[in-house]
Amino acid sequence: MLGIVTNLSLGGCYVETGGLLLPGSQLKLTFSHEHANVSMDSEVVRMDMGIGAALKFSEATHEVRAALQRILEQLASLEAVVDLKRSQNAAAASKL
Repeated sequence: MLGIVTNLSLGGCYVETGGLLLPGSQLKLTFSHEHANVSMDSEVVRMDMGIGAALKFSEATHEVRAALQRILEQLASLEAVVDLKRSQNAAAASKL
């Protein structure tokens, strides 16, 4: 089943998917960002029919947690750049 991972943290994530994932189900989530691939065991916490599912990550090895932390740091850096560009654009627009 494919989906889009959103709201990612060290504890879990939300996956936008049209598939059916029953709460309490165990699954292996595999995703990648740039050159890092991560596979984590997880549990479905909540299913929003037609939208997606909230997943809680199970215990993982130190290496997997470190890879996930690196991905989160990269995403935070990208978000900071986008926020800066938005601020600069808003300031330039207000001067017009």
